[in-house]
Amino acid sequence: MRNTKPPLPRDSPLLNYVATLFILTGWLGFNLAPAGAFQNHGPLIVINTLTAAIGAVVGWTSGSRLGLSLDSSTLYNGIICGLVTSTALVAYVSTPSMLIVTLISGLICHYVTDLLADSTYFYDPVDSFGINGIGGLVGTLGLILFATPTVNKAGATGLLSGGLKFAEVEGLTLIVTILITLLGTLVCLGLIKIIKILILSRRKEAAF
Repeated sequence: MRNTKPPLPRDSPLLNYVATLFILTGWLGFNLAPAGAFQNHGPLIVINTLTAAIGAVVGWTSGSRLGLSLDSSTLYNGIICGLVTSTALVAYVSTPSMLIVTLISGLICHYVTDLLADSTYFYDPVDSFGINGIGGLVGTLGLILFATPTVNKAGATGLLSGGLKFAEVEGLTLIVTILITLLGTLVCLGLIKIIKILILSRRKEAAF
């Protein structure tokens, strides 16, 4: 937590475009890797990944209608949000389900990143938590709801298909992950405070 935020350098539209293109290309391989071979749900994964990017862009853009900020980086942020959201469920849900989840994710992630940007207590200059953290959380919740064996016979069965046990396991996993993240954050904050105190004490000793 911090009360002052240093000014961020101006974005380069060209670099943002190139970086997003690389991320999108790499993420397709990232999502395809668990399939092992392209014939193992490869077409579905490619379609769902691209659908996720489109859905999140639309969701992110729709946030402006709720009074949220809308700037030139909307397209890039929306794409990355969709890619992050897609990973958990890309090979286990139908394309319409992916579209629904990423639309919601884009809207929520946009709202959270705006809240963090205006906050005086949280500093997230690259929107890591707002996009990666929240997007991953929404994606996992989408998996819990929409996973269906009609899409992937070897996959899980979500709540809407009657998979209560899978939902319980995934829900417990989410809770444990959140607790570990909170604990790790608190430990890091504590270490940072200790280091700052040590540095300040050494500076005082050196001054004398």
